[in-house]
Amino acid sequence: MKNNIKAIILGLVLTVGMGYAVAATFTGPKCAPPDCNADAPVTIGGNDVGIVPYSQLKTGLLTLMSVITPDLTVRNADPSPVIPDQVLTAINSDGKVGWKSLPSQMSRASGIVLFNTTSDDSWIVPNGASFAKVTVIGAAWSQGTPQGGVISTGYGGVAQKIISVSPGDVAQIHIGRTSRPASQSKFTLGSIEINATNGSYNGYYTSDGNGIGGDLNFSGPYLDFGGSAGGAVIVEFY
Repeated sequence: MKNNIKAIILGLVLTVGMGYAVAATFTGPKCAPPDCNADAPVTIGGNDVGIVPYSQLKTGLLTLMSVITPDLTVRNADPSPVIPDQVLTAINSDGKVGWKSLPSQMSRASGIVLFNTTSDDSWIVPNGASFAKVTVIGAAWSQGTPQGGVISTGYGGVAQKIISVSPGDVAQIHIGRTSRPASQSKFTLGSIEINATNGSYNGYYTSDGNGIGGDLNFSGPYLDFGGSAGGAVIVEFY
């Protein structure tokens, strides 16, 4: 009899204790029904939601760290069909992807244009060009002796930048000069400005110019593309 009473008391103590433990860890719903319901599990089959052939549907967010499959099908979010030879590419900065057609390689334009004359010039983006690598080179300054010997040379700076372009865009180009007054070489397209200052002489020694506004900016000699003006702008479009 005593053993039965002890067993009953022990059972009551364990039940009450577990109840307190569960109550201490219970987290209530974040909002009232029917909102804040959990997403349907991935095990809900396609036949349950009318998808043929049979497949599984996950309507909530599914994160996979790695996927290896011999057969992958990605459809458009809308009913539009995927066109053969389209590519799956990012369509926003969040990483959302979609099917897009690439411009035909036959319609793409590519080439290189060199500007190295003393007058201001302009460049019109040709049809088929989407990008341009622009290299702006400042003019060099050489300081000589009365006998014609060269003491030193201050080389122009260099700035190089890859930019997006659209056919018909017009870029303004200015080439730096070695003669006084010195002026920097410059490429301007809309809000994009790429500069390269000239080499200079302060009465005692020469100094190299600098590149400004490029993805890469250099101080000093680059390539001998300078003409009578000394500076140059090179545009490689593709």
